[in-house]
Amino acid sequence: MSFELYFAARDKPLALDALKSWFSGRKHYDLEQLDHDQAFYENSDTGVHFIIEFGEIFDPNDKPELDQEVEANLLLNYSRPSFFAHECLLELSDFIQHFDLLASNPQEDEEVFSEFGAESFLNSYTSTNHEIQPSLLINSEQSSLRLPTATLREIWQWNFEKQSLQDKLGDDIFTPTKLVFEYSGKYETGVVWTDGIFIAIPPCEVILVNKTELSDSEEPDLHLCQRAEIEPLLSEYFRPTENREYLLPINMKNPEPLRQAFSDLKGTKIITAVHHAASFIDK
Repeated sequence: MSFELYFAARDKPLALDALKSWFSGRKHYDLEQLDHDQAFYENSDTGVHFIIEFGEIFDPNDKPELDQEVEANLLLNYSRPSFFAHECLLELSDFIQHFDLLASNPQEDEEVFSEFGAESFLNSYTSTNHEIQPSLLINSEQSSLRLPTATLREIWQWNFEKQSLQDKLGDDIFTPTKLVFEYSGKYETGVVWTDGIFIAIPPCEVILVNKTELSDSEEPDLHLCQRAEIEPLLSEYFRPTENREYLLPINMKNPEPLRQAFSDLKGTKIITAVHHAASFIDK
C-alpha cells in the first residue's frame, strides 16, 4: 500500500521522451517498462525508495475524476521512516519545477490540481503513514522496529551526505555508513571501523571494531565498543572538524600508531543484529 500524489502539466502535456531523458540523467533512478513507464528511485546509502509512474497510468474505466488528466503519479510506501518523505521531497521539488507541474493529493480527496505544497505533502504523508501503520503491522511482515524521529533523521542526514563527504575527503579517508546496532534489547547508532584505517567518525553511540588483517584468527574478530570505551584512542588520534560534525584522523603520514592502538581494542557487548535505518519507523 502506498501514498500517492498525482501530477499534471500546467500547460502542454508531458512528453514521454522528455520524462525518460530527465530521469535517466539523475542519480538513483532506473527506468522500467511494466504496464506503463516507471522511474524507480533507490538510494543505497539511505535505503529510501519510491516510484514515479507516467504515461498511460490508469485503466480507462478507473481514471480519477479530476479537472485535468493525470500525467504522472508518485508511489511512496507506507510503514517507512519519515525521512523517506523528506528525501522524496527533494526529488519532487526538482521534478515539479523542471516540468512546471501541478499536483493533486488523493489522500486528502482533492478533486482539482493546484500548486504543490512541500509542507502539505510532508504533513499528509506523516499523518496517513501514522494512521495506517497499525493495520500494516497486524496484516503483514512490515517492520515493527521503532526509533525516535530525531535519531532516524540524524542517521539519514549523515548517510544522505555520505558520498559528498567521501568525494571531499578523497580516497585516503573512509566515510562509513551510519547503522543501528542491536544488543541486550537496545538499539544504538554506530559505524563499522575495520583494521584501524583512516576514517571519518560521525556522532554515534557505538563503534563495531572489525579486525581482519590485524587478527590472528581466520574467523571474523568483531568487538562492539561503546564510544566512551574508546574515547581515549579517539582523543589521541582524531580531532573534531570546525563545526564538530565528525572526527578526522590527526596524523595521516604515519598510520602505524593508530593501527597498533586499534588492534588492542576489546569490546564488551554481544551484537544481536545490525540494521539499516530504513528498517525502522518513527517512534
